[in-house]
Amino acid sequence: MTDSYDMQNAPKKLVFRSYWWMNPLWVIAVLLPIIVLYAYRSTPQQYALWRVQKFIDLDTVTVMALGLIAMALGFAFLALVKAPKAPKEVSLSWTLLHSLNRISTVAFGLLLMSYAVWGVLAVRGGLSSADIEAVLGFQRGAVSGVKDRAAPVGGLTSFTQLGPAIIVLEVLLLRSSIRSTRRIILTVVFLAAVRALFYGERLALIEVLLPLAFITMALPKHPRSIWRTSLGKWAPAAALPILWAIFAVFEYGRSWASYKNSFDGSYAEFVTQRLSGYYATSVNNSALFYDFYPKVNTEPLYSFASVWDAPLLSSILGTPEIGSLGVRTWWRWTLTSEANPEFNNPGSFAVTAAELGLMQMFVYWLIGGFAIAIVYRSFRTGSIFGLVALPICYVGLIELPRIIYWMQGRFTATILVLIVIAYVVKRESHATERFFKPESRRATSAKDKKVSQ
Repeated sequence: MTDSYDMQNAPKKLVFRSYWWMNPLWVIAVLLPIIVLYAYRSTPQQYALWRVQKFIDLDTVTVMALGLIAMALGFAFLALVKAPKAPKEVSLSWTLLHSLNRISTVAFGLLLMSYAVWGVLAVRGGLSSADIEAVLGFQRGAVSGVKDRAAPVGGLTSFTQLGPAIIVLEVLLLRSSIRSTRRIILTVVFLAAVRALFYGERLALIEVLLPLAFITMALPKHPRSIWRTSLGKWAPAAALPILWAIFAVFEYGRSWASYKNSFDGSYAEFVTQRLSGYYATSVNNSALFYDFYPKVNTEPLYSFASVWDAPLLSSILGTPEIGSLGVRTWWRWTLTSEANPEFNNPGSFAVTAAELGLMQMFVYWLIGGFAIAIVYRSFRTGSIFGLVALPICYVGLIELPRIIYWMQGRFTATILVLIVIAYVVKRESHATERFFKPESRRATSAKDKKVSQ
């Protein structure tokens, strides 16, 4: 009976690949500095094309560089301990796989329920078929109209953000033959695309497509395919054209209707200018935030946004204010009076410096870099927690020029799923250790022998 038990519970082995670009350090030390440098080197004339003033200067670049250095040091600190060699395979017990299956199924149910609640609230808020037709007809201001009538409600629509975690879990289940179809993955991607089209939220699509590509390459179905191996090595070269294409598809209905009569150029030129503007103006906005933020004891809203937006905590803590205005109201007013509210992302590093002070900002990003290093190390060892967490956290790295993604309310539901997965993985690890202890195996053998008698 012991042998049959061992065969029944033999782990499922999946091929594992860890490519150079999966290391977050290259994003922190190369990609992010390039974006900051691009924003700094862009001329006032270039910013005028985006209808904003140039605020970023050498002082604010120095502040941002300090945050990047802190994050890199936090990440590198864990590297002082010899990193384990990435395995060629990862093993998943059937018990763990069935637990992950239940987690994914429950999460998918919550996601569908949350979207349904959001739809009902949108209809009650005045959303009609005319609004949908206006978006499909690329009418000016149509997307803004939908956003006004379909505002999400914290606590009720939060589980729509479970998409990234579901995507990664479903790929794991597919590779392990627990799932036989991609219907859940396709549904999640479809809902994200609908959100990007009608709500103007391209991030909803990016935050499911990026983890999907990441985990698919980390766990290849055909490991010996030369084409797949080459694609995995040079995936970042394809990332920018794909990002441009996604931006082009959804920007047509979002802003082109307002600019096509006044823009002197092709739609491709408009998309390129607009896309570069989203990142450059976000960095520039963080300089604006740093320059204009009152140096008073104001609660750090953007540095810990998910705390202030949590349904229960927000009623206890209240709303951070600057004078008589809420911080978000103050920021919208500042953008309207000093910049362009169409480019409203506040950025990250200079924002934390403004809200926390330079010393606290350094510690903030030091801890952030260390946390990312822990997740990456878990991924490199083939841990299931790392396999799920890193593809999702990678979205936050890419989005750092625009927002502190991990501190957004949209990331809270994902954190809850990751906590559950960490608990399940740890429980499974302890169960495996107990089973394979010599005394445990002897006890099991004795029990089996007694049963057979």
